[in-house]
Amino acid sequence: TAVNNTGVIEARTLQDRAGTIELMGDMQSGKVSVDGTLDASAPGGGNGGFIETSAAHVSVRPTARITTVAPFGASGNWLIDPQDFTIGSAPGDDIAGSTLGGQLVTTSIAITTVGTGADAGDIFVNDPVSWTASGAPTTLSLTADRDVHINAAITAVDGNFSVCCGRDIDV
Repeated sequence: TAVNNTGVIEARTLQDRAGTIELMGDMQSGKVSVDGTLDASAPGGGNGGFIETSAAHVSVRPTARITTVAPFGASGNWLIDPQDFTIGSAPGDDIAGSTLGGQLVTTSIAITTVGTGADAGDIFVNDPVSWTASGAPTTLSLTADRDVHINAAITAVDGNFSVCCGRDIDV
């Protein structure tokens, strides 16, 4: 039920076939810890690939490098799919705002929660998130099973932001 990545995983686009990387843990009690490099880019042409990190708890270290950049096509997407998710720099938070912003430079990111049991499916933005997309615009999508709590600024240059939830968006 635990996936701990600290190395390099590459699934780059080849002959117009976009790569896919999936790090999947159990959605009841599993944990995915992302560090190292996840590369589903398209450096030789075509569109960027798809990366999914899903488990009950997903954490992303500040040293992680995620890329789906496609200099000659559309950038790919990274799906983060836990029960609850906190963007912050306090101990126990899932990703720092600066880390998230750094990944958004070349990759669109969707954070989608699924509430089960004690974890209600909330998303908390407790750290500022800012980025300037290189090349095509990238998108940060927050979709919570229950609530999204935006407690810090989100700013983008050549970027998009969407938010949706099952109940409330608190800004």
